[in-house]
Amino acid sequence: MKTQPNLKNLEELVAQSMEKTWTESEAHAATTLQQMFEYQTEATALLRKINRKKRGHWHIRQAMSIAASVLVLIAIGFGVHKYKHVNRVDAVYADVSTSYGETKIVSLPDGTTVTLNACSHISYLNNFDGDERRVKLEGEAYFEVARNKKQPFIIAVNQFDVNVLGTEFNVKAYHNDKIHTVDVNSGKVQVDMADATIRLVAQEHLAVDLLGSSYNKYKEPQTIAGWRKGELHFNRAPIRDVANELERIYHCKIEFKQGQVFDNYISGQHANPNLEAVLQSLEYTSGIHYKLNKNQVLLYK
Repeated sequence: MKTQPNLKNLEELVAQSMEKTWTESEAHAATTLQQMFEYQTEATALLRKINRKKRGHWHIRQAMSIAASVLVLIAIGFGVHKYKHVNRVDAVYADVSTSYGETKIVSLPDGTTVTLNACSHISYLNNFDGDERRVKLEGEAYFEVARNKKQPFIIAVNQFDVNVLGTEFNVKAYHNDKIHTVDVNSGKVQVDMADATIRLVAQEHLAVDLLGSSYNKYKEPQTIAGWRKGELHFNRAPIRDVANELERIYHCKIEFKQGQVFDNYISGQHANPNLEAVLQSLEYTSGIHYKLNKNQVLLYK
């Protein structure tokens, strides 16, 4: 009787196929850096699908099929990466980053303006000569996108793509935050996730819970990207996401007292004069106390 491979040895089987996949994929290597972005985005979506399916009941052959597709896409992506280094005259891959407490304004080749928040990173090509304008974002940024009906503007983040023609909106997608958000200031925005497509208009907001694999769309007049003015704005943000944001802004280290449960959700707007003022406000509204020693913070109940 034939035995079916199981999820336990899936990674081993995939690893054994990697060398063969690499060789085969080089024959199909992409010819533009724009395609590299597309392959990387599709590979990420397929990997998310594997992770979701592992939690439920499914047929192992489906896993092998998806895993093989991921390998091909990744290998082709590396092929493009090699291509990039020998064709820098035609296309340059630009990267802009910010550090703790730093913001930065970036002008893209199409006239789009991007304002990066602290500890953020954006990657893009020095020209958008394909069917779309695609950038990759890790962190938070406010986009003022130059309108072009014939060439959609796409922001690829870890869990979804944001697709627009010309509009203003904020995307927050730090890898260590539980909640990723999209807030629209004007125009229309389409968010493409692995299992859903959400459309947003002005003053509509989308919160994607990465751990709970859920999302919430709502409409509410509020300050969008108040961080550009030095403000802090939280709308039912998990306390640990709030701590992450304070670390990025003030270059501090925040720890939670061991043995205590911190499941608070924080809402409110702060003028953000300094770290201790924010911690005092947090203590008043949530009941979570703090000890501050230089740039070290301990939160406790």
